[in-house]
Amino acid sequence: MLNFLGKEVGLGLIVAKKIANLHKGRLWIESKPEQGTTIHLSLPVKKEVEKRKVLIIEDNLVIARMWEAKLKLEFFVMLANSGRDGIEKAKIFEPDVVLLDILMPGMDGFEVCKQMKNLPSLKDTPIIFLSNLAQEHMLDKVKELGAVDYIPKSTINPTILSKKIKEHIKPLESEGFEKNVSPATDSSSE
Repeated sequence: MLNFLGKEVGLGLIVAKKIANLHKGRLWIESKPEQGTTIHLSLPVKKEVEKRKVLIIEDNLVIARMWEAKLKLEFFVMLANSGRDGIEKAKIFEPDVVLLDILMPGMDGFEVCKQMKNLPSLKDTPIIFLSNLAQEHMLDKVKELGAVDYIPKSTINPTILSKKIKEHIKPLESEGFEKNVSPATDSSSE
């Protein structure tokens, strides 16, 4: 037993007080005759920042790894090296946005986009086409397929790409996540 505020207490309260102090919280006691004692513990709530998920479907591994290295500072990134692999990973990974190359062996980006837009779980996922095909009608064509944007690879830098991704991802608040989290207080009576 130790002396705490003039009363003998067990070690549990001392340990709880140290934990509260370490976490910049508060521990206090309210005692009322014939009603009992209430020990209050208040700890600040640290809001976890959830990284948004980006799926890069690109057959050129050097380019894919370069984008991944730049984007993983802000996003959780997964790579797929073919259209089929991209569709399968998208079904499991459920990305918030897809970066999609057009020219790939086997299944091109147009077909990948069509198939993704036909899947209920992926139909609302924003798709941004990235390609060196710098044809003027390309933006119209990808929008017809349901994509949200087209960026020529030759114009991409990490800042622009990150900005474009953020433009097309729904804010977390619109998906039921709370923007502000207030500290919680836990009270219990003895």
